[in-house]
Amino acid sequence: LDLKGGYTRLNNKIENIKKIINNSELDSVEIIIKPISINDIYDKDGITNNKKLMQEVLITSKSINKIEELSTNPSMFIENNIIFEFSNIAYYYSRLDDLKKELLGKAIINAKERAYEILTATNHKVGDLRTARSGVFQITEPLSTEVAGYGLYSTTTKKKNIKVTVSADFDID
Repeated sequence: LDLKGGYTRLNNKIENIKKIINNSELDSVEIIIKPISINDIYDKDGITNNKKLMQEVLITSKSINKIEELSTNPSMFIENNIIFEFSNIAYYYSRLDDLKKELLGKAIINAKERAYEILTATNHKVGDLRTARSGVFQITEPLSTEVAGYGLYSTTTKKKNIKVTVSADFDID
């Protein structure tokens, strides 16, 4: 069991990954190197006969198309004897907090418009907003019907649907 040699080979592969990523012209790239994990490898009799060293590398970038290209065409990595055991892309929206605020504002306007439509038939008018409450955000892939009481944030697709329920109480004039 040559752990020292394994560490050296793994470090060389990590450096090669960094070079490949840095040469890939990715915008706002960040490379996160996770700690090394060591797993026993067993023979057919259940006896440990070797060790497997693995290290997770996370790459973040705003260059979505280039990240997709790297993940679906890993030839540059394979040429450097870098093997992906598990890899998937997670898509995040970088201005989500701003979008949430905007959606909540639009939801209150929509609530007031609905209250106006309801009160029109009664010759009353919508008064001041008394209280407003927001539910959790459900950020899902398109066509999803999934909801959760704690909210959702699907990262599996670039396109997303975002929903939130707002309860608003208005004075009636």
